[in-house]
Amino acid sequence: MLSTEQIIPYLADKKYTAKLRVYDTLASTNDTAKELARGGCEHGTAVIADSQTAGRGRMGKSFYSPSGGGVYISFIFRAEFLKLTEPTPVTVAAAVVVAGAIRRVCGCEPEIKWVNDILLHGKKICGILTEGMTGADGGVEWVILGIGINVTTEDFPAEIKETAGAIAPGGDESLRTRLAAELINIFLSSDEWHEPLSNEGA
Repeated sequence: MLSTEQIIPYLADKKYTAKLRVYDTLASTNDTAKELARGGCEHGTAVIADSQTAGRGRMGKSFYSPSGGGVYISFIFRAEFLKLTEPTPVTVAAAVVVAGAIRRVCGCEPEIKWVNDILLHGKKICGILTEGMTGADGGVEWVILGIGINVTTEDFPAEIKETAGAIAPGGDESLRTRLAAELINIFLSSDEWHEPLSNEGA
């Protein structure tokens, strides 16, 4: 199972450790991220689950999230720290980041399918779900960026078997750890996602 201890060695900066929330099983990393945001968690907090029982994508579609098979992670961003806050631009920008991370860590060439899917050999290996949370004034206060990547999953339910794929079915499970760390490194260091890092006391 994914764990904080496994991820730490691959982090570019050990201070990111304080922002990790790693769970064995969650209904949805996005839902847990929303709860943490309402509780006043730090900008840049990353919620990771080894499995999800109710993972979902756009339009309420379910996202198959078995234990040991993928990277299921949600980032919590304060809107005031982001250059982008609208769901579609955030999702598109995130897709570029995720595709690049997959390319570097896994050595494959994924393709982005507008607006929130990433494909490999014509099959969906990743879905991205961006959700905004409004504050008391009605404006967007938090942006929740959820990413689900099929890494080593071998068997998919019949209803998605023809369309879903994985990066390395049955492959090296360390890919999950390294890919999760790569996403954390990018999203917690890039100016695009974390512009005021030096000013927030992180």
